[in-house]
Amino acid sequence: MNVNHEKMIAEFMNGESSGRELLELCRHDRELLNELAELTVMERLLAHQEQDANSELFAAEIKAVLSRGNESDAFVLGVRNRLAKEEQVSRVRWTAVLPGVLKLAAAALVVFSVYCWMYVNRPVAVLTNTAAADWNDKAVGVEQVFKRGIVDLKAGCAELRFRNNVAVLLEGPARLRIKSVDHVVLYQGNLVADVPKNAIGFRVDTPSSEVVDLGTVFGVSVDPKGVSEVHVIKGKVKARKNGNQRFVDLVENEARSFSKDEALARTIESNLDKFLRVLPGKSGRNPAYLHWSFDEGQGCEAMEKHVGGMSTNYPARLKSLRDNGSIPEWSNGQFGSALYFNGATAYAMTDYPGVGENHPRTVAFWVKIPEPDSMTPVYGLVSWGSMADIGSAWQISINPTESEGPMGRLRMGTREAQAIGTTDLRDNRWHHIAVVMYGGETADVSTHILLYIDGKLEKTSKKSIHRIFTDIESGLARTVMFGRDMGRPLDDSKFVSNLFKGWLDEVYIFEAALSREQVEKLMKTNQPPQG
Repeated sequence: MNVNHEKMIAEFMNGESSGRELLELCRHDRELLNELAELTVMERLLAHQEQDANSELFAAEIKAVLSRGNESDAFVLGVRNRLAKEEQVSRVRWTAVLPGVLKLAAAALVVFSVYCWMYVNRPVAVLTNTAAADWNDKAVGVEQVFKRGIVDLKAGCAELRFRNNVAVLLEGPARLRIKSVDHVVLYQGNLVADVPKNAIGFRVDTPSSEVVDLGTVFGVSVDPKGVSEVHVIKGKVKARKNGNQRFVDLVENEARSFSKDEALARTIESNLDKFLRVLPGKSGRNPAYLHWSFDEGQGCEAMEKHVGGMSTNYPARLKSLRDNGSIPEWSNGQFGSALYFNGATAYAMTDYPGVGENHPRTVAFWVKIPEPDSMTPVYGLVSWGSMADIGSAWQISINPTESEGPMGRLRMGTREAQAIGTTDLRDNRWHHIAVVMYGGETADVSTHILLYIDGKLEKTSKKSIHRIFTDIESGLARTVMFGRDMGRPLDDSKFVSNLFKGWLDEVYIFEAALSREQVEKLMKTNQPPQG
């Protein structure tokens, strides 16, 4: 036990502190817990003895006065005899009371120990949802109860609901310590806290900052070096660098960066697309889908198979931008045959309008992209919709523009509405891709898009927050295409760029948001979810 512990105990015993921090320390320090328990019992014993001690002190003072008097005086002798009897009775009374006091002290110790145990072991939060979550220490499932301690998320996303109704969404890799129902410490990763009015004051600490909520939604990120950022999504928080600095108020669309190596916080541009804010609901067991297997191996059409609600077939017609140009070529695929697109003239067109508006969907396929060469990988693996507005086109591509994100990475979206992954796919190997949108009235790229590569959730370097409302009904809307960019007119035969170079195989479009387990099964078996 150190000097700081002694100070905390003194403040707690004097009623100057609630003891919350002290009790939290006791959970990890058995010696400190025992010391606090002993001091608590001692205080109660001393308080009880003090009542008798006061009367004994008074008697001692009277005896001192009387000792200066005439010992033959009858009054003095009487008083002395009476005091002697009272002292004897007092000793007898204390001897009789002592066993009861000790029993009371023992009971108090038991009650205190039970209180400490309950404080430590009482559930604080429950896991309400996950997306491709992998845990470092053990398997954790939805409805898992969390007590005070470490939450170690290796990858994916997890949503915790605290007893005070605070919702915390973690994006891995993340390490979080739950200290209490209204206090957590984020050591690494991304966190979004949605705090209702009844829980104002919810606190998030990091290695370099302290953030206190004032009734709001805010995001906190911590990199491996301990540098943290605070972004206010809605409402207001107060934040400061660790230590004795004053808090500063941050409101919607304001952000600060904190570093252990810098004396002051830095004002930074608000970047809400760093944070995932909503997780998908449960996926359908037998979702409707379309499937282009590309297993024909010859001809100018790739037939489509569909299940659920559709009576029309939507074959993919193999086309060229030029009358005498090359169309997609048949090649060996991951399952059976595949299509090779030359990046100059070849693409494919269907009559399927695609999934519209903000309805949930999953697009999955196998892709192989050559290593970087003189031809830059470009837009247009699978796409439909229109370019009439931001968010009205649905396009999956390989990012070709360094100013918008890392080159050669999986990209979902066009113009200012895109999410870009972090894995370079230009390695001349087959990769399984799945892009999942789980929809809803507030659907946007940041909160409603999950990218999977080879069955693993892809961490995105950029997440736009523009709303998704895919256009499949206007005169500008295009039906599903393979290998061609949405940004060029269909009759632009002179433009021989923005075409995909590489191989495509086993394209699925589901009218549902698949779970990670369903994506993994599809990748391994090439069979859609059933039952």
